[in-house]
Amino acid sequence: MIFKIKFAGQTHADLGSGEIVRKFTDGKEKVEGVYSKTHGPDTMSTVRVKTNGSNKVYIDIEQEELTKIVPLFGLVNRDEKLIMDANKKFALDDFWLNNELMFDIKHSGATINDEDFEGKFWLSVFKADPEFYVDVPGSKRPENMTKVRFIVVPEKLDTGGLSEISKNYVDNYDVYRALINMPRTTKMYILDAIDKPKEYNNETDDKELDKLILGHLDNYKSRIYTNETFKDFFARTIALNPAALEIGFLVKLALNAGMITKNGDQWYYEGNTLGISIKDAEDVLARKDYKKVLASMLSELKEKGLY
Repeated sequence: MIFKIKFAGQTHADLGSGEIVRKFTDGKEKVEGVYSKTHGPDTMSTVRVKTNGSNKVYIDIEQEELTKIVPLFGLVNRDEKLIMDANKKFALDDFWLNNELMFDIKHSGATINDEDFEGKFWLSVFKADPEFYVDVPGSKRPENMTKVRFIVVPEKLDTGGLSEISKNYVDNYDVYRALINMPRTTKMYILDAIDKPKEYNNETDDKELDKLILGHLDNYKSRIYTNETFKDFFARTIALNPAALEIGFLVKLALNAGMITKNGDQWYYEGNTLGISIKDAEDVLARKDYKKVLASMLSELKEKGLY
């Protein structure tokens, strides 16, 4: 099977996304490369097999299988002799210390095939390396995704995979990584923005919630209650800090309960002007001078048993 390796979406504050364009004196232009928030153009990361002070080698492979693979790399030791074996429990073996044992990942990503010896070896390394998340059936999502630098997924996921659900976002790993990190409550909040019958319940698992969100990112064209497109709402939501996200929750609850009302082109809560859109309302309620108004809204929601 072919696997894709992509950067997990850690962004650089000063780096946007776009193309490297060369402009000629005759006015013509030529695209010579691309860059993204994760890495600049023509950059590369080199991965080596991790070890620790207690001689542990980070690799998820049976010793018997490893013994078959090692000679196929054609690496030699200091005596220029072919390295024929490696002990996965002894990090000082010549094989693990060899400078040529490395895997390069370009900023655009890389691929491996687990049907050849190198692909099988490096997939085993990635599965054990805490900087990688290998998304295969039965794999467990890391509890702390901030440590994950790379995501590895099958090139063609089965019908239960996220990539088949989302045509436009299949290679957008910022979106994919956001969903992996996202709490269930946030996913439900995002789905509740859709003006249609609820598509999930408390028993719906996380991957099904992911599929629903990705499906709407591709297909939902109407504007939602904030007067944003669903895509814009999603992009804004994943960038919110916890405090701002909490205000978004409260505003949605208050709106559904009829506590926030509209008069003319303005939204109000208890006579307090919140702006001309629900997005404005969220921004206004985040201000220090509206702290008491927000506290009053929270108190009323609790009294109504809605929070």
